Parts: sequence; structure tokens; C-alpha cells
Amino acid sequence: MPSDIQFRLLGALEVADGSSLISVGTIKSKSLLAILLLRANDVVSTDSLVEELWAGSPPPSATATLRGYVSGLRDALEPGVRTGAHELLKTRPSGYLLAVAPEQIDVGRFEMLVRTGREHLRRQQWDRAVTDFDQALALWRGPPLSDFGYQSFAQVEAARLGEIRLSAEEGWMTAELALGNHHGVVAQLRELASRAPLQEHLWGLLILALYRCGRQGDALRAYERLRRTLSDELGIEPSAELRQLERAILLQSDELIWQAPPESAKRPSPWRASSTSWPPTSPRVATSPACTGAPTPRPPTSWARTWPSP
Repeated sequence: MPSDIQFRLLGALEVADGSSLISVGTIKSKSLLAILLLRANDVVSTDSLVEELWAGSPPPSATATLRGYVSGLRDALEPGVRTGAHELLKTRPSGYLLAVAPEQIDVGRFEMLVRTGREHLRRQQWDRAVTDFDQALALWRGPPLSDFGYQSFAQVEAARLGEIRLSAEEGWMTAELALGNHHGVVAQLRELASRAPLQEHLWGLLILALYRCGRQGDALRAYERLRRTLSDELGIEPSAELRQLERAILLQSDELIWQAPPESAKRPSPWRASSTSWPPTSPRVATSPACTGAPTPRPPTSWARTWPSP
């Protein structure tokens, strides 16, 4: 049945019916399917499909060839179905529509899990956030749309998905830190920070994790590395929140010590209820892969705000 088919774009394109993979033909047929999947349940015009499939230089027979690709996809996805009765790939006056549920596409499931993970972060439900982000990241089998690396539609979408993945990884790290797993996330945070050298919010997580592991010197060196990078590349200083975090580390403030929440609490903030909330609500440079939800440092009198904001 069409509802049993699963489409995978987080890696090479795959179409699965249960445990069996479905062959969808040539690279042009795969490209057509990928474009329709990225715009699932919307009509994609024939002109747009021709433009994408032939990179702006279509042959005179492009429209007829496109109809052949559509017919081949229908035969692959719904074999034996008579013409006009197909439920997945439908003809519309201006083009074609692929009718699938969001959960049939791994990209849809990934984005849904990231959204729920962020919501659990907002509610400080750290264990649930970890589960959501872990499941979301497990859907990735490699670079997204890797079959189509040089095609414009794939490049744009791959970049977008990479940003969402960065945000998911960042949220995952935030929740793990909130649960007191600072020893377990340092190596991953270092790797993520090296991939996103301008992401202050992510570097704040790394600095905090190092400090909580008893590595005050390494935490301060990480701060200094970020400060030099921001100065050299952007001509700016770290945000006020990060400067406050540095001062708290220099003072060895008790506000930065993680304390386990009471069992009755709903996974409250890893920072003491009356103290420093780090990392900040609004990273100045971008949203990156390993954070998405914790608290924010203010002057000591107002360091109890949670992060991120709803």
C-alpha cells in the first residue's frame, strides 16, 4: 500500500516498502522524485521540473521525457495500478503532486522530532528533549541528498537541513548538560565548536562543560580562543552573557556548579534555581548544531531566567 512506503533523503535517496528497497530508475528519475518529495503535497509545475532537471538547458523533448519519468515512477511506486488510479503521484493541470504523509519522509520525521525537542527544552523537560534529539539525529545516514550534490535544488536543501541538524545537536548537548552529563559531552562539544567557530552559544556550552569537569584553565582558554576568533574575523567582542560567564569562572562562582534536581521536579534547569542561567537566550551569530534550550546569565540578581525563550 502507498501508505507503507518510506522515503529517505537524509543520505542517499532510498525508497522502502517494509524491509525491501524499491528501485526508481535513472538519476533523472531519482532527481524528479527528490524534487517532488521536497515539495510533497504541493503542485510542482511542469516548467519548474523541466528547469530543475535540465539545469536551465532543457532539450526540445523535455516535456515528453518528463512524462516518461513520471510514468516510470508510478510503475515503481504503485505497480499494477491502472492509469488514472494512482494515489501517490498525481497529475494536475499545471504539473504534478506527490501525495504523502509527512511521517513517510525521513526529513519530515526529523523536523517534527526537532520541533518537539525544542518544545521540551522550553519546558525544561531535559530527558524528553534528549530522546527527541537522539531519535532525530539517528535518522541521518550521511550527507542529505548525497546523490544530487551538484544540483541546485539539493544544495539549497542540504544547507537548510545542515542548519537544522546543527540546532538539533546543540539542543541535545544543552539537555545533556542540564542533566549533569558534562563529562560525557565535552568531546562532542569540542568537535561541534570546531565546525562552528563563530557560534557563541555553542562555545558557551563548551566552556561551561569544561568548568564543570574541573577544568577551569581549559574553560578560560576556550573563551580566549573564541574571543580572538570573533575579534580577528568580525571585529567584535564576545556577548555580554559570555563575558559574565568568564567572570563567574574567574571567581569560581558557586552559581556555575551543577546540582541534581529533586526527584519530584520535572527535570528543572541544571543551574540552581536562584542562580546563573547559562547559555544565553539569543546567540548573536546563528543557531548551531549542539544547543537549543537552557537558561541565561544575567547580573547575579537576575540570573534565573530559563533558555531558550518560547
